[in-house]
Amino acid sequence: MKIKNGQLIMYDISNDYKDYLRKFDNKVSEKDSIKFYGIIINNKGID
Repeated sequence: MKIKNGQLIMYDISNDYKDYLRKFDNKVSEKDSIKFYGIIINNKGID
């Protein structure tokens, strides 16, 4: 999720990406209904 031009933009990640994250963090839930939230940082135009 991010705010661009005053609008909130939300991203949805795939189950494949959640599986990938589990390789590095065992706290990533295996439940499909769990939503993940984070902060997107912009550096020189790159999110």
